[in-house]
Amino acid sequence: MTRTTASFTTLGLFGVLASACAEGSLGPCPHRLCSIDDPACVEQIAETMACQLELDEVVQPTVRFLTSDEVVAEIRADTEDRTPEQIRDITDYFRAESLVGLMPTDYEYGDQDTNFVDWAIAYYSPLTKEVTIITDNIGDDAKRSYLVMVHEMVHVYQDAERDLTALTDEHGTTFDRFLGLRALIEGEAEIYESLADIQFLGFDPDDVDWPRYFRDYQAFALDAAAESEAPSLDAIAYFPYAFGSEFYYEAWKEARTQPDRGATEALFSAPPDSVRQVMAGYRLAHEVVNGDDRLAPHAAPVLPERYEYLGGGHQSVWLLNAMLQRTAGHMAPWASLELAGVSADHLSIFRDEESGALVALWRIQDDGGNSLSDTLVSQASTRWVDGTDGAGDPAAEPTTHLVVQVDGDLLLVASNGPDARQVLGQIEGWQTVETLRAQSERSAAGIAGMRIFAQGR
Repeated sequence: MTRTTASFTTLGLFGVLASACAEGSLGPCPHRLCSIDDPACVEQIAETMACQLELDEVVQPTVRFLTSDEVVAEIRADTEDRTPEQIRDITDYFRAESLVGLMPTDYEYGDQDTNFVDWAIAYYSPLTKEVTIITDNIGDDAKRSYLVMVHEMVHVYQDAERDLTALTDEHGTTFDRFLGLRALIEGEAEIYESLADIQFLGFDPDDVDWPRYFRDYQAFALDAAAESEAPSLDAIAYFPYAFGSEFYYEAWKEARTQPDRGATEALFSAPPDSVRQVMAGYRLAHEVVNGDDRLAPHAAPVLPERYEYLGGGHQSVWLLNAMLQRTAGHMAPWASLELAGVSADHLSIFRDEESGALVALWRIQDDGGNSLSDTLVSQASTRWVDGTDGAGDPAAEPTTHLVVQVDGDLLLVASNGPDARQVLGQIEGWQTVETLRAQSERSAAGIAGMRIFAQGR
């Protein structure tokens, strides 16, 4: 699995180490720096990580050495059988997400799916059980490449011990739940990568000001996410690493005093189920309830037949935060107060087959009062209009972004075609997402796979 936050780790750790020069303990499983373009180095890392993870068997994964061009060619080959209709659906889906600030307005199919090849050094695929090393990205920093391979080797052992595909099938049933699980998976890999870095720097784990490190890392991720042109796709790149590492670290710290690493092993039996639970932290996660089940019976709208459902899902507060930044003028890195009461959400994307107009309907279960609603309509640069005043002035400019209340929930209506008030007036009722999907032969064609393709990389 690849990561875009690699540049933070060494610099971040170096900045929060204790000022005293410590004699780092190598322990029973020391890392020995080597170059990962040598297969023997990868075998050595596999042995070291089996020891550090206290596993009886060493797993030597299949390792491929490919150029970036070869990786891109593989990705293109995986998607070349998509029909023109599927490509149109995917393109329109992501362009509709731009209405709520999650993607660029000029998105074209294929723009984003190979970006990681520009910077990734290696990735592990639980689908093929292979580690791929991108040879022309290794560079001259041997330690940086070594640490990346430590990270990927943790994924190898996670898959061997727990079956990452089965974990995702069981627990990653929505995008929000997938992000919660992904934070745990990447968090473990991050911590063991950091522990290797600490050893190379000559320190012990107890020499690190971990709270400051995580605070700085998360600020780095939030700043990077705020600058992203494609938050919908980049959520996977920023959130799981910076926030999952702190979540896992707290369990790891507890597990150091337990036989059989009980605290960390228990996490994989009941992984975090949302962005909100991860951000609450390991100690308070159990107090955060995912409200998907409560929202589920009425999560999706009923619209006239001419509206073709393209896809959607539970987006998470991470993407709600991106929406606030890009459409409501909220400038803070994290809208902690505004999002505190959100227990569930569901975004539904449609295309009007008669006009080609795109529509986004985002239903939000907000138990925290009117803070989110007020923020949406109060900022000077907001796109959103309060729709509680009814039909509005028919002579006024069309309303593209509307905020209303529906049975106690917040509903955002965004359209690039008919007035958002017209779309709102055409909603005939509410239904389950499963019912909506069953009515559409083309819903989410390939979208989920593009959204979380990094699960396999």
